[in-house]
Amino acid sequence: MEGIVQTINVTATLRNMAVGSSIFLSSEVNENTLRNACVKLKNEEGGFWSVDKGRTGYTVTRKA
Repeated sequence: MEGIVQTINVTATLRNMAVGSSIFLSSEVNENTLRNACVKLKNEEGGFWSVDKGRTGYTVTRKA
């Protein structure tokens, strides 16, 4: 799942990521929604997602 992803369901996209992969989400995605989805999945599944904010969007990497 590398490259540009356009989706409405952020949680499902993050859940389907493989460990070590990264995706780019455009700035149209709400930052709070993205960060809340990462925390929700961390609590449910024990994974870890990092979010790097850029000028044109967010790069999300699954680290565990």
